[in-house]
Amino acid sequence: MRKNILIEAYTASNLGDDLFIKILCERYPYTNFYLACKKKYSEAFINIPNLEIISPIPYIDTVLSKIKVGFSVNEFIRRKKMKKYDAVVHIGGSIFMQIGNWKKRVEYLHTTNTIYNIPSFFIGCNFGPFVDQKFYDDYKNVFSEAADICFRDSYSYELFKEIPNVRLAPDVVFSLSDAEGVESQNTVVISVIDLENRVKLKPYKVDYVNKITEIAKEFIKNDYNVNFISFCEAEGDEQTIKEIMNELDSSEKKYIDAFYYKGDINKALSVIKKSQYVISTRFHAMILGWKYNKIVYPLIYSDKTYNVIKDTNFLNGYTWIENIRELDVSNLFKQVTNATPHVIDNEVRNSEEHFSVLDAFINKVE
Repeated sequence: MRKNILIEAYTASNLGDDLFIKILCERYPYTNFYLACKKKYSEAFINIPNLEIISPIPYIDTVLSKIKVGFSVNEFIRRKKMKKYDAVVHIGGSIFMQIGNWKKRVEYLHTTNTIYNIPSFFIGCNFGPFVDQKFYDDYKNVFSEAADICFRDSYSYELFKEIPNVRLAPDVVFSLSDAEGVESQNTVVISVIDLENRVKLKPYKVDYVNKITEIAKEFIKNDYNVNFISFCEAEGDEQTIKEIMNELDSSEKKYIDAFYYKGDINKALSVIKKSQYVISTRFHAMILGWKYNKIVYPLIYSDKTYNVIKDTNFLNGYTWIENIRELDVSNLFKQVTNATPHVIDNEVRNSEEHFSVLDAFINKVE
């Protein structure tokens, strides 16, 4: 009998998160999956036959909130549908950050585990950043109630390793099956993020834009083409690319392309496959660069990137965004063009472990 599983994930047309959902659904073709996602962000999922998109009723909750009605129509519908699911899979990377109304989310997770008595699986995640003990303690209780939680970095695992159902495996995207060889072109891919809405990084925005511009100029000067890639329009990647492009003159723009991800996963992957080098700010630009045997130079905006760099014993160079003003672009170019690809055979093999407990649950005969 086919199981019905609700997917909880970040759905804002972000390449990394969309890959998680793709990998999950394709691994279990005889399982029915359900995902809450606004129609405008559902392009990546339209060709997944075992995934049903649940589109929220637009605007109604906003209207109710404005007239101070303490009721959510979409939340009511979601709760009514919970009884039909055999499990909930929470899949994503930075899904446990201490931001916003985190207490409400903890309450929802606790309710799923206890009142609805639906097993919860947490796959591919890291924990934090967090700033107080209560956040940690509340999530420790949630994880203790869950059927399984598999972190993608040692730092997160060490925080909760005494809980029997807590495990560790390399990032889910290492297990991506679409990794056939493609001939590299004379191109560097540069992935960017927008620092404007990242409080700790906003002071470095001008330096970041200027330095990415310098990097592009350095590669163009050395007869390379440059392909900027946006992973998520909603988070400002496209805006950053446009700001960088404004710093380049017309003679340089002849060697520039820009790819804006809108849900076409295969096109996005082909951009990285065809490159020789990847300058990665996005976490999964780094992972995909390694996966496709490219030379990768990470620009680190979050501890999650550094933690994986440590876990995989990455020996090539990297720079924290806080230090980007001091980055010597000519040295970066020499370092990148003289480096060898990062070997990730163990990560590719071990990333399958994220799904081992879910495998047993889905394949269990009732």
